[in-house]
Amino acid sequence: MVLEPDHVGLQLKPVFQNREVQERLVGASGLDRTIVRPRAFPDGVAAGLYREASNPSERRLKLSITRADVAGFLARQIGQTRDLHRAVAISN
Repeated sequence: MVLEPDHVGLQLKPVFQNREVQERLVGASGLDRTIVRPRAFPDGVAAGLYREASNPSERRLKLSITRADVAGFLARQIGQTRDLHRAVAISN
């Protein structure tokens, strides 16, 4: 079955609603946290460069980021406070 763009949005709506509930629960925990929203993440070498945005509908983000770059981004979050209490979408 081929999904038209309108149908994709309808099928993903419950996923995004669930994500919003999860993020509200994490936010209400009182913990220091950063929520990271990687796009599709295939295997591959780290490019070391990635785009990030706090707005999940940011148009300049691509559809994927390598697992290695996700790991690099997460490692850089340790000990820094810039993204605390934020949800950050990342892509290559």
